Amino acid sequence: MAGDDPHKGIIDVNFADPETCQACHPRQYEEWSSSSHAYGAISPTFNTFEMVVRKATKGKFANNGEQANFCSKCHSPTAELLEEFPDYFDDASVRPVRESLSEVSKRGVSCDSCHRVSSIDESESLEEGKLGDGIANTSIVLDTRTGMRRGPLDDPVTNSFHAVSTRSYEYMNGDMLCGACHDVRIGFEEDVVTGDPFLRLENLFTEFRDSPYVKLDHPLRDQVEAHHPLVEGRVVTCQDCHMSLFPVGGVGEYPIDLAAVQGSGDEPLKERRVSTHYFTGVDIALIDFPNQDDPTPDKNGLPKGLDQRRKLLLQRAVEMSLDGTPDEIDPGENFPLSVTLTNVGAGHNVVAGFSQERQIWIEAVVTDRRGQEVFATGYLRRFDPDTGQFLIDPDGDGDHDEEWANAGFAFAHDDSNGTPVEPYIEVEGPDKHLVTFTNHFEYIDEEGGHHETHLPFGKTNHFNNNRTLKPFEPVTQVYNIPIPSTASGPLSVSVRLRFRHFLPSFLRYLKDRDNSLVTEEIIDNVQIIDMCSETKQVAMDPDVDLNSDDKINHLDLLEFMKQWKLEHNP
Repeated sequence: MAGDDPHKGIIDVNFADPETCQACHPRQYEEWSSSSHAYGAISPTFNTFEMVVRKATKGKFANNGEQANFCSKCHSPTAELLEEFPDYFDDASVRPVRESLSEVSKRGVSCDSCHRVSSIDESESLEEGKLGDGIANTSIVLDTRTGMRRGPLDDPVTNSFHAVSTRSYEYMNGDMLCGACHDVRIGFEEDVVTGDPFLRLENLFTEFRDSPYVKLDHPLRDQVEAHHPLVEGRVVTCQDCHMSLFPVGGVGEYPIDLAAVQGSGDEPLKERRVSTHYFTGVDIALIDFPNQDDPTPDKNGLPKGLDQRRKLLLQRAVEMSLDGTPDEIDPGENFPLSVTLTNVGAGHNVVAGFSQERQIWIEAVVTDRRGQEVFATGYLRRFDPDTGQFLIDPDGDGDHDEEWANAGFAFAHDDSNGTPVEPYIEVEGPDKHLVTFTNHFEYIDEEGGHHETHLPFGKTNHFNNNRTLKPFEPVTQVYNIPIPSTASGPLSVSVRLRFRHFLPSFLRYLKDRDNSLVTEEIIDNVQIIDMCSETKQVAMDPDVDLNSDDKINHLDLLEFMKQWKLEHNP
């Protein structure tokens, strides 16, 4: 049986509008207002996905369902307490959640969602995915009886606006407050691979807890401290990256500022170490929303725009090396292009969060001296929304460049919105060499065969969360590329690690649902970000077509001698 809900029956609650907090905390308000926390409840992607889930599961996650408000309560914790989430009656009754929310609850994870947390719910309910450790599925307990606010300061300045407390000092300075929402587990479903009586939809916090950032005796801990010296000898917290001066400053580097600009007057305000409230991550609003694109630095040097900060965050996450790639080869041989990636800047795996619906992949292109393409992988197909057809178009301009060219998803368009068992369709010229680090939803059949599925319900019975890049564990991919004997050297190698926070195919699936809020414009707003890149020139022996006449003969030797004389006898 599920544990008792500590909030049950408490609905007469007065949660503050964030603008109320703005008067004393203008910096925090401005930073928060552009964050994904502020956007979470009104996001058209979330609202459409939540409708799809309610229909597909026949209300399992609705207010009156078996795992009530599973998706919604993390996106608006106050709405659950105010009993604003709708019940499920039938598919025709399903509407966007945001339509039922009060103005306060539409503000998503707002000030009171964190600063009125009085404790962490550590009840155990394995069938719901709760292990008794206060992690997963909104395991926070909000103070609904007093107006007290809690923060990370052990000596807060008293004021006449609200009571303050230090009783929650430990977890407000630690990681439990974040972990309560950033592990997400679908209950009452068995993972047939792990044997857990639940499915790990978002495994971010568990990955963090198991990493060398948290475990001081971890064999890779010395690498953490070598890359991030400010955290030497101490456990890293979520705040050290997501509420600090990172990614402009170092991990664990914080601004010095006032926590509030007004007090009671009984004691002076003082500058101290404070936290930023940008909550910079990899997500960004796909509709018009405050400060998504603004390169202007704030007074601490952080760009005000979320897009600028998340690009910096992603570009500090992974390092790339081509060191295993030879400097020269002979034409007609296999060319071993070696790409090594190391997660050096994220305390959890890369990529994390809703990792099954994010894309991260290697694009590699090799051309010869004449610019002719010898090898390419990681290119995209261009989608034409007018015809519904895909065309290969690896131009990298981001305009309708949507699907990986190795395979395409097929979707079930029946009344149940079911997930197909075998969603792959071969396309013309498939990219057989594609390397991705995106986690998978999977269906494991009776013979043990693995089939990737597209959504976390229907036939899905395993969440493969082991495909991403773990902290400081290098991953090397070697492409053995046959080089034609007619190729003209040197070879030019260009490699990029690319990322986008939603699969266009996922958004297109949502777009095609009833009552969808997702549009073509929203899909086009998904950006591709290059996390890291490397280039290299690879020499080849001169027995190639140096004079570009598509023949290899004595004339190429004469061309080589001519070039050699020009180089050595200027």
